[in-house]
Amino acid sequence: NDSLTTAGTLIINSDSDPGDGNGTLTVASGAAVNTGNQALFITANDLDFVGTINSGTATTTVTDSDGGGIGLGDTAIVGGLNIQAADFTHVTANGLVLATSGNIVVNNITQPANIGGTTTLNATGLSSSVNFQNNASSFNTLAVNATQSVSVDTTVNSQVGGIAIVAGAQVDVSGGRQIRSAGDGTQLSITAGTISLGSGTSGSETIQNSGTGTISLTASGGNLVLDNHVVGGGSGTTTISAAGTIDEAGDNSTVSLATLGTLVLNASGAIGQSAGPGFAGNGALDVQVGSLLAQTFAPGGIYIRNVGNFTLAGATTASGDIEIQSTGTMSVQGAVTSGVSGDVALDGVKIVFSGTGDVTATSGNIAVTTSSSTGLVVASDTLFKTDQGQVSGQLINASNPFAGTVNTGDALSDSNRDAILNVVLADSQGSNIGVQIDWQEGDVVGPVPSSPPGDPRVQIVQSTVANPSSGSTFVHTYENAPDPANPSANINIALSITELAGGSINLFTANQSILLGTQFSAQTVVLEVSAPILPFFLSLPQTDDNERITQPTVVFVNIPESQRIFVVEAPQVLNNSIGTTKQTDQRYYVLRIVSFGSDGEVKLMQGDQEYRLPDMVDADSEAGFELSQLPELFKRLPDDRYRIYMIEGQTERLVLDFIIRDGQPIEAQDDQTEPGSAREEAEVETLNDEAPMSNAERLGSIPVLSAGSALWAARLVKNQSNPPRHRHGRSRTSPLSRKPA
Repeated sequence: NDSLTTAGTLIINSDSDPGDGNGTLTVASGAAVNTGNQALFITANDLDFVGTINSGTATTTVTDSDGGGIGLGDTAIVGGLNIQAADFTHVTANGLVLATSGNIVVNNITQPANIGGTTTLNATGLSSSVNFQNNASSFNTLAVNATQSVSVDTTVNSQVGGIAIVAGAQVDVSGGRQIRSAGDGTQLSITAGTISLGSGTSGSETIQNSGTGTISLTASGGNLVLDNHVVGGGSGTTTISAAGTIDEAGDNSTVSLATLGTLVLNASGAIGQSAGPGFAGNGALDVQVGSLLAQTFAPGGIYIRNVGNFTLAGATTASGDIEIQSTGTMSVQGAVTSGVSGDVALDGVKIVFSGTGDVTATSGNIAVTTSSSTGLVVASDTLFKTDQGQVSGQLINASNPFAGTVNTGDALSDSNRDAILNVVLADSQGSNIGVQIDWQEGDVVGPVPSSPPGDPRVQIVQSTVANPSSGSTFVHTYENAPDPANPSANINIALSITELAGGSINLFTANQSILLGTQFSAQTVVLEVSAPILPFFLSLPQTDDNERITQPTVVFVNIPESQRIFVVEAPQVLNNSIGTTKQTDQRYYVLRIVSFGSDGEVKLMQGDQEYRLPDMVDADSEAGFELSQLPELFKRLPDDRYRIYMIEGQTERLVLDFIIRDGQPIEAQDDQTEPGSAREEAEVETLNDEAPMSNAERLGSIPVLSAGSALWAARLVKNQSNPPRHRHGRSRTSPLSRKPA
């Protein structure tokens, strides 16, 4: 009943034998307990304050001696230590601690101004819990610790400082109820084995802090389940962590987490669920944030949909997909990486990648999609990377991705038909980028996948440039000029990029691949042509039909001039049938087919019936055809009438006029009857029925060809199963197309 003043810490124990139901601390009216700004510790079964207790700037701690529990506010616990709102007016302290090994119930309590600092509620028994019920309660700053659970069935506010709740088991906040911190500079944190948050409304979220205040939710023992509008933050950071997954209670498009500041998500499992193809589903975790940083530490993906514009500060999975969508602009300023396995898909109206916004799919694909045609903005040093290759913003931003691509060979001409193209791409960091080359001439069999240097006769080649900045060399051999009407014209090679990193990186604007853009699909490299490229085929048909063709016998002899010989005619100057040409210092031979008109007159077939003769031994040799190779030519030609011309500069000369019949050369005369006539067939029959002759006799009756200092003779052998054929009515296809079966 008397006042008590001390100069040091004061400890009062009014229950020396706890458990007997006695031990109430009474401060009588007019009495005062003052510690002189030193700590005050009270242990009692109950309190009866009429006088005052004052620890000044120090903390007052009240402990329930019997462990019956503490009732704070309008709810009293039978047999417990109960403190009503009126009792608070008798206490002056800078911090109040209420401790029990039982439970704590809080109902309609407001921390008065005479109690500063933090009100701490400690329920430390093995089964102790804290329950906020019925009417709202408000504190300057609140700290709650419970061995088991903390349940919030009403609104709990802090007026000055933050709120910190720690529960060994679970924290449950009922729908429509709130935990609100004081705002600027304060922290609202909840840590529990599991956290369950009921729905709030936009602007009145279940967990709320404003201004620069921060929010932290940690589910240390399992999953974190979030309903609609459960977190609302200001410009401060909101951090949500779980030892398991972080997911919505129901799959819908309603925002669960909203903050003007940065949202940090950490989980040992998945964050959200996949929205499915085209982000059409509602499995993703719906947020509305200023900035997002998400990470998983165990297998599990990240699936998030953001409302409005936001900054993606980073996203990383230990192993799993990353799917992040925005209804506005997404600014990627941090690394996005799916580890071990998993795809990365980013989708937004507009997506802007900074130099630090690299995207990596360790073993998966990357897809970036914007709904705006101008929605993809990539810094030059941004890198998109998969295990199949990579591409940087250098290539994406290049007006001509093929800048630096050149023909490293000499100018094309009739004697130099090989285009040697070094394909260089404008990306010093890129690798494994697919390209397509349309040579404008070649075998049209569709785009053919090929490694450099590719098939030299395929018109369209698709290949992969392993090191774009150093380039890959491709070769094409021209048999014909792409423009037959102008064989001297330069050739425009069409280049395009077909895929990035083996097709594992796909970038879309307005839902269309950027590779369809003009800069990637319609680039041109000009090949210089210094002289006309005349029709030319690499090889003539091989004679592998042994039943029909008998190989001619080559005989080397010296004979007098009086003997009948088939000689090279004197040069006969004709009008140039191949048009103007720049070749004035080159000699080569062409083969033309001779046909007959309706009246039997001889006609010279040109156009697709004219062939430049290659070296018969090595078709790739630049030496060209030599007359000494005539016997080999005779072996390969199908039955028909032919002429060989020598082309030198702008002049052509008739060298040889002959007929091939059953693989044998026969002298052709302008006034002879039509091949296949009765007289000709009779002569052939008579020739084959004659008795064997000596070499000298044979040279007097068999066509012999003189070429240089050597004479070439070939004997016609009759084949009964293949009689001579008439030419009238035959299709005039080229001899090179009638290859033996």
